[in-house]
Amino acid sequence: MKQVIGVKWARGNGIASVIARIIEIVLWLGVAWLVVGAVLLYMNRSAIVVDADANRVYADSISVSGSFLDVDVYLGRGRMRDEVYYPLVALVLVAQLAILVCMALVFHEIADVCLRLKEWEHSRGGLEGPFGERMVRSFRFVGSCLIALPVVSWVMAAVCGLLGASVSVGLGSVVFVMLGLLCWSLAHVFESGAAMQHEMDGLV
Repeated sequence: MKQVIGVKWARGNGIASVIARIIEIVLWLGVAWLVVGAVLLYMNRSAIVVDADANRVYADSISVSGSFLDVDVYLGRGRMRDEVYYPLVALVLVAQLAILVCMALVFHEIADVCLRLKEWEHSRGGLEGPFGERMVRSFRFVGSCLIALPVVSWVMAAVCGLLGASVSVGLGSVVFVMLGLLCWSLAHVFESGAAMQHEMDGLV
């Protein structure tokens, strides 16, 4: 029975690893597209205009939204907010790029964790168990990245506000902080498990 459950867990971890890897690839493609879009937008900066809602700028088919994570920044200035405010556009692009990179790294680490768990289920003793230093580092890294996501968005929102932009900030990104703290807690649990396993191996 336990062997059957182990096989199912291994299969589930394998599927989760593939899904996480696909999401990682999509996110890295998003990073590349954002960089290319920023370069094209800069090359066509003389044609950049602000849309009617002032939360997006565009030139031809390239556009940049003022939204990232749970923050909305209005990219125009002036009485009608119809004048492009280039420092805001640059800050928003940096924030979006940082968030995409952070998310890609998170899913890269999640894919590795799921793959290691799958391989461990298949080997059962042939590989380092789940209570290992690599797993602890992975959970700490994922936790740090998840906490960094809302911090980056809040800092950028504050900077944009200091520049005189109209900014709207939601509280939905607090979920990332809670998940990050949970990952740190799991890292501590796995570290304690690794210490106990090391002591038991020493006794044996």
